[in-house]
Amino acid sequence: MRTILTITLMAFAFFTKATASDTAWTLRLVKKGYAFVKNDKDYLFNVHGFYLYKNCMYDFTLEDGTQYLGRVLDFKPDSIFVTTCFNKNVCGNYDTLAKSIKDLKQLKLIADRSFGIFTSISLKHYDCYFEHDTALKHFDSEWLQLYTNDSSKYEVVPYITSQGLDRLYEENGRTHHFFGTGGEKYIPEPEDSTYTVRNYIWYTPNIVEKINGVAIGFAADNIKNDYNSKKDSLEINGCNIELNVLNAFDHLFLSFKHPKFDTAKYQNTLDTKTQLKVNGVNLSALGTVHEAQLKGLNLAGMNSIVYTLKGLSISGLNTFSFLMKGLCISGFKNRAIEAKGVQIALYNKATKMKGIQIGLWNDNGIRKMPLFNWNFGSK
Repeated sequence: MRTILTITLMAFAFFTKATASDTAWTLRLVKKGYAFVKNDKDYLFNVHGFYLYKNCMYDFTLEDGTQYLGRVLDFKPDSIFVTTCFNKNVCGNYDTLAKSIKDLKQLKLIADRSFGIFTSISLKHYDCYFEHDTALKHFDSEWLQLYTNDSSKYEVVPYITSQGLDRLYEENGRTHHFFGTGGEKYIPEPEDSTYTVRNYIWYTPNIVEKINGVAIGFAADNIKNDYNSKKDSLEINGCNIELNVLNAFDHLFLSFKHPKFDTAKYQNTLDTKTQLKVNGVNLSALGTVHEAQLKGLNLAGMNSIVYTLKGLSISGLNTFSFLMKGLCISGFKNRAIEAKGVQIALYNKATKMKGIQIGLWNDNGIRKMPLFNWNFGSK
């Protein structure tokens, strides 16, 4: 009898241990007020319930505004473990974060890669269930030879979008969307390091570094090393005329979805990453959207979204800049990180302002006032 009891207890202990080893924590999200409904594709967004999958890439936004395209590694009760990017080659600050579910503000599902349109899922509207389950909710990576002229194997990882399940891979420190195997790997040509100057009048886009005179074309860009995915700088001393009608949809989209510049770290990029400098007059049929420094007179039909503005700027709809010095007039909205001078629009906002704001609503970082706002002291 004792032998039978011992065997029974040992079998029970073995079964319990085996069962525990085949279970793992999962995270299920259901929109508040909705009943959970099982779905074969439970990794896809659904108000009736969906799971976050391990070893899957997601666009996360934290409550402090930090954004990550990270990989889910694990779950524990009330916590999620994610990476800060695809792998160590992609970002220098690669790390594994252990975050409370309360620290996650939203998931962003890419809807259109061309225009950077996302579908945002606010997690405050969802109930989160951490459960032990035998269904592990995990995607496996694939290691594939992507190119016929490169025998290397690349890790291909699932990525959730608003259209469904996509896949990503990393090459040379950059994350790319996976479109299949069998293609030929692009071998870049040697970089062209020549410095070219043109005087009097020249066209844009072009392959020169400086124009002294009039630049006219569809867009003020130096495309000399575009084939190497490298952006070269262009300096225009005189007058720049852009007939950028091909960017009409971009400007309509930017009129409603404004970029967020509330990040001080970009201040350090004004000189090092500027790709366009215009000293004189900048005339743009629709507007200038560029890593640009404009000094003098800027006239834009719709939007001016640049690094710095110095002088007089007039835009039909919106103006965004890290640094504005002078007079900035927009039909709808002015936005700057640091402004010194005068902002005139229906809505004016500056994180740090020294000067005057005139509009229906004004925010200079110290006070918010209708019609008229000012600050002449140091913030």
